[in-house]
Amino acid sequence: MYKANSLKHFISVLLLMIMALAFSGSASADYASSCAGCHSPLASSNKKGSSASKIKSAIVSNMGGMGSLSGLSDVALNAIAVELGGSANLSVTPPPVVCTSPQVRDVATNTCVTPACPTGQVRNAAGVCAAIPVTCTSPQVRDVATNTCVTPACPTGQVRNAAGVCEVTVTPVTCTLPKVLNTTTNACETPACPTGQVRNAAGVCEVTVTPVTCTLPKVLNTTTNACETPACPTGQVQVKILTKTLNTKRMSMKKGMALNLISHSLVNWLSMPRKFFDWV
Repeated sequence: MYKANSLKHFISVLLLMIMALAFSGSASADYASSCAGCHSPLASSNKKGSSASKIKSAIVSNMGGMGSLSGLSDVALNAIAVELGGSANLSVTPPPVVCTSPQVRDVATNTCVTPACPTGQVRNAAGVCAAIPVTCTSPQVRDVATNTCVTPACPTGQVRNAAGVCEVTVTPVTCTLPKVLNTTTNACETPACPTGQVRNAAGVCEVTVTPVTCTLPKVLNTTTNACETPACPTGQVQVKILTKTLNTKRMSMKKGMALNLISHSLVNWLSMPRKFFDWV
């Protein structure tokens, strides 16, 4: 409060001095027309050193008919006092200062000041109080008008995917195995085979093996990588297998005939009369 009053007093005195200097020309004219007739011209005035308050007091009390000078303002009386070498001690209220936005007039000091912004606001480059800018996370951006985070629209022909990224809208192509769809390029691609496998002529991944060596009549089965005996064409049989089969049948027949002969002889012998055995 003390500082404010001191500043106010300083400004008032400064303005009085400025006004006194500004009115010095008119003060001489005011003295010549209003005072010189009774108190001699300014240079030889018998009121040298009179203060502005003393002059005003004489006017208010109509001393020597000075009441007729009541139209003189305090500013003019201060200026006349300065011309007489006296004190310009009348308090004069300076005219209100005119401020340019965003500044406003401080009535206490009659000066222009920039007021503080309301809570939650800051003064921007234009000098206007605005909300503190929000911080947005991509893909959102700040809407300056509303100071909110918004998701901008994607360019024409694109849509925002689950990850929030704009991408071209396309109709997925249909792929034929072994090819599969690459969702990034929307193209059919043949995926790489697992480690240790290669894609064969049919497009199927298979284990990479060293083919075994087969001895005729066996041949390589490329699927199992094993030697196999191929089937004979219709109406043919393996000669070796046929010979073995015939020999087996002959042996079986010979064994059967021998057994039958022994069995038959034994039966006949047992059925002979007892006397025969005694004779023998």
